[in-house]
Order: sequence, then C-alpha cells, then structure tokens
Amino acid sequence: MLFLRFVLPSAIALTVLAGVPGHAQSPAAQGTQPPPTFRSGVEVVVIDVSVVDRKGKPVHDLTPADFTVVVDGVPRRVTTAQFVNHHATAAPLPDPSGAADEPPPPSPPPRSRDVAIIIDEDSLELGDGMFAKRAATGFLDQLGPADRIGVNVIPRLRSNFTMTADRAVARRAIANWVPGGQQDMQGPYLVGLSEAFEIERNDQSTMQRVIARECPADTRGRTDTTCAREVIIEARQVALRAHARGTLTLQALQTLGRGLRQINGPKTVILISGGIPTPESMQSYSAIEAEFAAAQITLYTMLFEKMEQSTARGRQSPTLADDDRIEVFGLENVAAATGGVIVRVVGTPEASFERVATELSASYLLGIEVMPADRNGRPHHMQVKVSRPNLDVRGRKQYVIPADATPSGK
Repeated sequence: MLFLRFVLPSAIALTVLAGVPGHAQSPAAQGTQPPPTFRSGVEVVVIDVSVVDRKGKPVHDLTPADFTVVVDGVPRRVTTAQFVNHHATAAPLPDPSGAADEPPPPSPPPRSRDVAIIIDEDSLELGDGMFAKRAATGFLDQLGPADRIGVNVIPRLRSNFTMTADRAVARRAIANWVPGGQQDMQGPYLVGLSEAFEIERNDQSTMQRVIARECPADTRGRTDTTCAREVIIEARQVALRAHARGTLTLQALQTLGRGLRQINGPKTVILISGGIPTPESMQSYSAIEAEFAAAQITLYTMLFEKMEQSTARGRQSPTLADDDRIEVFGLENVAAATGGVIVRVVGTPEASFERVATELSASYLLGIEVMPADRNGRPHHMQVKVSRPNLDVRGRKQYVIPADATPSGK
C-alpha cells in the first residue's frame, strides 16, 4: 500500500539575480534553453517554481496574471511567467477518467538542472534502505537528459559537492551507501525513543514502567537494583545518541547548503530519510533556512516511516508510534524552515519517486521586480500563489540577493 501526504504545499521558490553583472548562470543553468526575456529597463529576480495539479502533473498554461507573489508581506508585480519543459522521462500519471489530456505547448530543448540526492544512512532501517537504493537508482533514469546529478551521504557528507551528467557515476555512488548504521548500537534493554526522552526529563512514571518491564521482580516482589540502574543508564544513552544523530544530520544539511552555494543557479535536493530526532539545539533549523535560501535549494524529502523497529534482542519498540512521531517532527521542522515538501513512503517506494520526477519535469521562471530593500544580503520571505483552484506551488519560501550586487545599468 502506498500513502502520500504532502506537507506545506504552497511553500515557495528559487531565485537568481538576472541582468546583474557578476551573477552569470552556471553551466548547469545554461544548457541550450533560451534565457527568460524581460521588459527592457526593469531589474528582476527570477523565481523557479513548479505548479502541479492534484495528480502531480505540471500545469503548462498559466500566465503572469495567474500568479501572486508577496515578498516580506508586500505584493510584487510578476512581469513574466515562462513555462519550461525539462523533458524528464517520467511517464505522466494516468487519468482515472480516461479522458485525453491536452498536450503541452512546444518547448525549447531541455534546460539542465542540478539535482542532489542525499541519503541519511543512519535514519533508515536496513530493509527500507535497500528499497530506497533501488528506487533512487530508478529515479536517475526519470530525470531530464541534460540534468546533472550529485549523490552524497549523511553523516559523511562532503562540503566539496560535485555534480555530473554521468549516470553511471551516480549509480555507483548510490550502490556504495549502507543503511542501518545505528542498528548495532542497541543495548541489552528495550527502551523506546520516546521513553528515553521522558526518562531524560526525569518522568518518574515512565521510569518505573520501563524498569518494571525490563527488570522482572523476584518471588518477593523485589526489583533488582542493579538492573534498574542499568535500564536508566541505557535510556539516557538512547536519548544522547538520538540527540547526537539529530544534531549531526542538521549540521550535515547546513554543510550541504554551504557546499551548493558554490554552484550558481537553482538546485533541487532529494533527501532520503527515516526521520530526524530532536537535536541538541533547535537553532539548527534557522541555520539551515539561511543556508538553503542562499544556495537556492528546493527540498523534497522522501520519508520512509519505520513500520518495524527491533533492538538487538529482536523485540519491537513498545512505543513505535510515538518514536516515529518524534523522528517525523524533525523532518517537518526542516520542511517548515526551507519551504520543502515531505513525501511519506509506505510500501513500494517507486511510485513516490515517480511522482516527484513528474513534478520536477517542468517549471515556471517567474520574473518579479527588484526593490532596493532586497539588496541587503539577507533572506527575504516570499509566498507564491496561483489564482486557479486545486493547484499546488512547489519551491522554497526565501531568496537572497547579495549585498554587493550592482543594479543593472549602474
């Protein structure tokens, strides 16, 4: 069974400064696709957004009048809306009504993109990881022929991120990662993640419940005090390991943002994860927000929910549902900070990856006028909506124009 739920469906957009000296597009953004055209004398920010219907199919017939863009609470005029077909090979989702869809308008040759596939190894169970590897490999074949791919692994993420059009290199990188790295760290006692956090907060009722379960009383009703101490120690270790993993994952995402800033133009990041536990500092989310905005990253998260999770003793966590909510909460915070989309994957993941590939197969380049206040090097919050009902806008919710950017013609 496959269940998809999209979080933050209207979060917004990618940007590069157009027509400004010193801000040339990268090779990934040039390709053979003609650049968007804008009215002479008007300085604009180019926002790359995807607009899809409820089946995930790109919508191709929108005009500037169909878009509403609000930056820092102030409406901005949309000067141009150019539809770009990236010619991805993903097949359109079938129309259950059987009606023939209107064909999209003719499109120029494919515009190349940079797509980063990031695997959070330690968050994935071994079985989920194997399914994810297979689906991620198939996802490569659904991207546009001009797209460049980069593959990296958390927690061993490198800051010198490289992109390649060679699919064989990307396949080898996916084949080399090994999920389930945290499974061999389980201790002899069964303590759920949510229980460990409650014990960390000195919740006495949870503490006594776990001790009673893990340290059976003798015939006189007495509990082994040594066992009780070991259970508490194990619970605190579980909590510490979870905090450390959450912190390392968020630091890796910050590193990713800094690395991708070195590549000009917009990028799409596909994060494959089983969840992010509560980090040591909640400020990490704000840092990711700033880095992703500066790097012009749109984030899709493929969430592999933990249906079964066993310890070294082969028993399933007694608080599996609560543990899963804790892990998902971290990913939802990342999505909220970056304007990303979460796709929940249950069962065979290929359909989920195909849905994302279909959404990525086309986008709009929107031109909005630049205001003097934009040019301060700080993130600017943006909201993009469309007037047509039952459509979703995909993209980030911030953009950054460097403070040293020189206005066009000056």
